[in-house]
Order: sequence, then structure tokens, then C-alpha cells
Amino acid sequence: MSLRKLFKSSDKKVIESHISNLVYLAGIDGHVDQKEVEMLVTIAHSKGISGEQIQQIVNSGDYDSDHYSPSNPRQKLEHIFDLILMMMADGKMTADELYVSRKIGSMMDIKPVVFDEILEMMSDLTLIRKDREQIISIIYKGMGHRL
Repeated sequence: MSLRKLFKSSDKKVIESHISNLVYLAGIDGHVDQKEVEMLVTIAHSKGISGEQIQQIVNSGDYDSDHYSPSNPRQKLEHIFDLILMMMADGKMTADELYVSRKIGSMMDIKPVVFDEILEMMSDLTLIRKDREQIISIIYKGMGHRL
């Protein structure tokens, strides 16, 4: 296998693992809300995952399989951002969702206290900014060194 294919397949595994985590998180409360589905589709499409691939991930039900983490701090922050968006999608953030999100963050070497700081910053910033890239950039500039 060429080095280029190795990296491409590695990136794909990270993305599929991320989408799988989001699917798991959406269903953690026993019900997947339509807003959560819309959020999942939006995030998946932004990562180049087709509707068919999303369906395969959902149908597999294999959320405890190998976890693949992003390799750089910016990507880790983007994954945390997506987890928080998913928790907020249906308008209520449950203790189970927060627990699972922190656990996924810890698999990316993000300490719970850092996760909570990102959550707080994101909550504050979404009140004044709606642009995903702006919010991620501001958070990354402030705490990227801690990721």
C-alpha cells in the first residue's frame, strides 16, 4: 500500500469513527430527535460522508469498535465542537450525553476540565457568533495549546 493510500484510509477511519460517535451520542437518550438527524447529516456531509455511508454506520450499531482519534489539536477541537453541537441539537443536554462526550474527548487525550472549558466558551460564543469556523478559530487560539 502506498503512503498516500495509508494516510487517506487513516483519515477515513478517523472520520467514520467520529460519525459513529455522533450517531451513538444522538441515541444515548433512547430517542433520536429530527434535529439530531439533521445535525448528523450536516456534519457527515461536511466530512464527505454520503447518506448511504451514514446509513451503514447507523445500521451497523457497532459504536464500541476501534476508536480513531484525530492527530492534530485543530481536528480534535473540531470533533469536540461537533459533539457539543450534537448534544445541543435537540435543545436539551442530558447528563448521559455530557458523560459520553467527555469520555470520547478523553479518548482524544482531552481532559474533562478542558472539555468543559470548550463547552463553556462555545456556549458563550454561539450567543454572539453563528459561524462555525469563527467559533472554532477563537477557541483554538485561546486554548489550542491545551489540546
